[in-house]
Amino acid sequence: MKQYKTIIILILFIISVNKLNAENSMHFGFFGGLAIPNDKVSQFFNDTKQHVKVDSVDTLGNYFLDKAANIGYHLKIQGRIELANNFTFVSTVGISRFNEGRYDLIVPLGNNDTVLAITQSTTNIVPISVGINAYLFKKFLLPYINADLVYNYVSYSYDIVMKENIYYPITKSPTTMHRLGYSVGVGIDIDLYLISLNIETKFNAVNIIKYDDKEPTKSYFTFLVGIVF
Repeated sequence: MKQYKTIIILILFIISVNKLNAENSMHFGFFGGLAIPNDKVSQFFNDTKQHVKVDSVDTLGNYFLDKAANIGYHLKIQGRIELANNFTFVSTVGISRFNEGRYDLIVPLGNNDTVLAITQSTTNIVPISVGINAYLFKKFLLPYINADLVYNYVSYSYDIVMKENIYYPITKSPTTMHRLGYSVGVGIDIDLYLISLNIETKFNAVNIIKYDDKEPTKSYFTFLVGIVF
């Protein structure tokens, strides 16, 4: 229920700001570009140690990162409301997608470590955010600093390749989580009168509030270009 309360609070905040600034100029933008994840974005479990059964004997196995998630892409739509003193309220919904995060399940068998299973994951992050653009000046070029509070819906899907006949502790189905995060960045609008071109780079922290201490810290950078109407 906590995640739904967060969404409701964000929606009510957006509506209230919209009413308070109905007389001010509103703009909409569409953005797209690259998303570069840290090596924990594709990790869909908290503890790297899992129990597996080998030849009817319980053996402690370890997951090892073989390949972090690839560079992905990020798409978003954004609403803007101009405030006073070079500040602009922004509300954004987007999606980031990362493919091919790979983890190997390794257990000691005899004198050698053996790979028993390979898991390849795809990660989707849907950020819903509210924040502020603080413009340094507003002329033909409009550079700004941005800060957002972000609600992240994160889903994982994965494929499992079995190397041995074992009991595997993870079911082959999507998993999800809901986390509060933030983003900070810099950008620049280029005023072309009817439209504005935008270039923006941001650091995105996915889970500043975690489920437990073992949950890995997930983050990624975005490099985007866009059009604002």
